[in-house]
Amino acid sequence: MSTFTAYPTVDGYITLANNYSGRGSMTWEEVVQEPAGTSVNASSTYLYIEASKSTRGGEWLCNRTVMYFNLSSMPAGAVISAATLSVYTNFYSIADTNGQRFKLMKWTGAALISTADYNDFDNSVTTGIQSAITGTGAAVLPIDSDLLSYLQANPQGDGSNRFPVMMRMNYDEDDDTGGTSG
Repeated sequence: MSTFTAYPTVDGYITLANNYSGRGSMTWEEVVQEPAGTSVNASSTYLYIEASKSTRGGEWLCNRTVMYFNLSSMPAGAVISAATLSVYTNFYSIADTNGQRFKLMKWTGAALISTADYNDFDNSVTTGIQSAITGTGAAVLPIDSDLLSYLQANPQGDGSNRFPVMMRMNYDEDDDTGGTSG
């Protein structure tokens, strides 16, 4: 059995800050389901996933990381038996009751990341478990369940040789009923 390694060709994160640009006060449910973010960063050397509330004025902050993996060099007829996402984490946490878990899901956004991609995900194509971040260092995250099934059924990705992934914190993902479903 051989191993194929793909690196993201596009990556970044989309932020929604509820007090940004005069949006005013929002509930967490409104932040999670807002159709567009307030800013995007597609050139940072770091990717951020975050779901938090500032103690300075009660501002909610939600960062969703997005990545496209180029699958064009995957051999024709390849059979995918397992997949993982390897990341290096720089752990930062404050005491809370929600833990530092997140979920991977199929991202449905455009090839160039924009604030409009904030809610462009397919919540029916996700990993089955929430991966945990427990400290700084290398972490290997399983791609399983519906997200693995999608990759197995589409070894060349989304038709443009891309495998699109969004990472969302558990507090963001657990409270969301939005996104697309197909």
